[in-house]
Amino acid sequence: MRFLQTAGEANYCSYRATDTDPVLANIRGIPKFREIRAAGIACQKNFDAQRGAVTPGLLLTIPALARLQAKLTDLLPLVSS
Repeated sequence: MRFLQTAGEANYCSYRATDTDPVLANIRGIPKFREIRAAGIACQKNFDAQRGAVTPGLLLTIPALARLQAKLTDLLPLVSS
């Protein structure tokens, strides 16, 4: 149990693994386990929220960079002459 708590405190958020690991079957009903699992779920939600906040911006930036590259390519002949 201490190992699971330490992993969670180190931001290892994979609570799904604790749901299926047969080694942990005997402790899933213990309140401390449920507390650690709840912290893992919160950790995962926080991670997903932070990742979601960054990813769309990157996705929007890639097309913008492609448009910029196309414009610069169009301007290149004007600059070289």
